[in-house]
Parts: sequence; C-alpha cells; structure tokens
Amino acid sequence: MSELMAIESIVEEYAKFLGYFTEHRVPFKLKKGNSDIDVLGYNRKTKKSLMIECKAWGSPNQYYSFNDSKSWFKKQFQTMIGKWEFFKKSSTNKWNLSKLNEIWFVIPGFCDDRLQTEAEISKELHCTVKIIPIHNLLLDIMFEVKKDKDVRRKRYPNAALEFCRWLLRSYETGHLNLIDVDLKLKKEKQTYEELKRHYLKGCIRIVQRNAEKRRAGVDTRLKTLEILNQFKKASIPQIENRSKKYRYNLNYNRINVGLGTWIDLGIVSEDKNGKFFINNPFVNLVKKELLKKRPSSW
Repeated sequence: MSELMAIESIVEEYAKFLGYFTEHRVPFKLKKGNSDIDVLGYNRKTKKSLMIECKAWGSPNQYYSFNDSKSWFKKQFQTMIGKWEFFKKSSTNKWNLSKLNEIWFVIPGFCDDRLQTEAEISKELHCTVKIIPIHNLLLDIMFEVKKDKDVRRKRYPNAALEFCRWLLRSYETGHLNLIDVDLKLKKEKQTYEELKRHYLKGCIRIVQRNAEKRRAGVDTRLKTLEILNQFKKASIPQIENRSKKYRYNLNYNRINVGLGTWIDLGIVSEDKNGKFFINNPFVNLVKKELLKKRPSSW
C-alpha cells in the first residue's frame, strides 16, 4: 500500500472527528487495471458510508479557481460512483459496504459557488456530495481540535493536529495575533494602512461567505459598494440608475440592504440628506480590493 499523503491524513482525521471509522488507500481491481479509495469511512451510528478523494496538485504558489466547474465536478463524482461499484464487490471491502451514501472531494483551490454546485449534483446523482477546498478543510479541522483539545487533554499523534493544538493555545492566550501572522508572512510592518486593508479584506470575505451560506447573490453587496465608490456621495436612486447602466440588476431594496451591511461594518456612512458615502480611510482601499475580488459574472 502506498504512503498516505498529508492532505489525505488531515481529511481522514476530520472524518474521525465526525464519527467515522476510517481506512486509507483501500485498493481494489477495476475491469482493467487497479485503483484505490483515498479514504474510506463508515459511521456505525448513522450506518452511512463515505468515500473521500483528494487532489493536491499544483506549484507552491498556485491556488486554483474551480468557479463555474459544475460539469467537471459532476464527471469526477460520476467516476467515483463508478469505482464504488467495483470496490463493493472487492475482497478489500472488509465492512461489507454496499450503498455509497456520501462523497467528499478535496480540491487544491477555491470554489465560490460550491454550495449551489453540491446541491445540484447531489440531486442529479442521488448521492450526497461535498466539495472541500483545502482552506476550508484547514479551518474545519482547527474548529474540531478547538472543541476536542480540552476534553482530550493529551498530545495528538498526528503532527497536523498537534500543530493546530499549539496554534490554538497560543492564539487563545493572546500571544499569537492572526494579523501579525499575515503581516509577518508578507514581510510588512504593522502600520495603520495595513491594518485598514486587513480589516476591509476580512469584511469582504465575511460578506461573500454569508451570501454563500444563504445561497444568495454573492456579488449584490460588492456591486453596491463598487457603484458607490464612483460617487463622492450618492442617494439610493442614483446608485440604482448607475446599476442599470452596467446591467447589474440592483433594485432599491437590494441596494438598501447592501448599504446597510457596509454601514454596520463602518465602511460606509449616511449624511443628514440621505446620501451615502465611503468613509475616507477606505476610499482607495475599496477600489483596489474590489478589483481583486471582482467575480467573473460582473
């Protein structure tokens, strides 16, 4: 059996946290040739089987976009389901599994429309599928370690989990600041401008994630902010008229909700005449960061 890779090891530990008994690199024969399951899981309580496939290719500085990749994802999941048909008849099927209940696909990049893609493919293939970007896997495993470490009160044999344990201990006691980590890795000094940029980037990420969880239009609030950035001050009707020019499909209500979000975050303010403006410290930063975050659909 070939050596277990790091990402497979991490996602296997994550599956264990969720109650799965696991086995990795489970071999089986195809009609022609051989294959294996990166991580196989079985949950005794739910009686559900789990198949995990991991992809971790790419150069050290690449983190790929898997946006608008539904057809590719669907083919990958169809291939995994096809392999399962061979595995379940194999002598390596020690748990005598028959039905495949869930598939996790760990990807080396980001996918902003993953929740919608998961829902559509699950419905089409009659099998629950989950797309897991590696950055989400790292956050999920850290969250599980956070819950578990105080109950366990022992070191982890897995190096990745032990790293998470110490990272969390130093973070929770206030000796590790995540802003300092960001600035340290980029060799930047902790200046006021850098702190503002870091805060704005965090706000944009939160807005995108919240919209993704609700399966709402991810770019509604970003489009509202982008249009407002073109004015010194603007009323909602002015923003609505400009959005029609760009065919952004923003009506009065959507703009009002979008502006409310940025006001709550301290990036936008409203004057006594009902006109909105981007607070001066963020004007230039908004323009730079929105160019980076511009969705392909804009």
